[in-house]
Amino acid sequence: MWSLNDESGGIGWGAPEAMAEIMSLHEQLAIEYSSILISYANPDGNYIEHIELQKEVLRGLARLGKVRPLLIKDAMPYLRNNILSENEEIKRLSKSILEIIFQTDNGLNYLPLKSSICRSYGLILAYLFHFNNNIFQT
Repeated sequence: MWSLNDESGGIGWGAPEAMAEIMSLHEQLAIEYSSILISYANPDGNYIEHIELQKEVLRGLARLGKVRPLLIKDAMPYLRNNILSENEEIKRLSKSILEIIFQTDNGLNYLPLKSSICRSYGLILAYLFHFNNNIFQT
């Protein structure tokens, strides 16, 4: 984490992905540090502006989400804008992370729908809206 800090004098190559790999293997570390990984995607948090490091953060969130999807649900608000990114890799990674979140029970809680039937239809609509590539083609 220190290498991602401006004060370190380093650039932090590989740090977000290494953090995610460690957290995917160790539950207690994941519980403790997943919020820090998410904060690197938060424009009001510890946002990493370097485009290649942004991709590493997203790859890290995707890796962690495959093993511990409930721990990345708080990243959702920061990923919504990324699906409109001009960078194809950022768009693709963000879509895959949002899909992981939507596939968990907790992801459904982001939809303002009460009944399970409505939530199911809401999930389908959200999926079509967020992940249909035709929507984002110009």
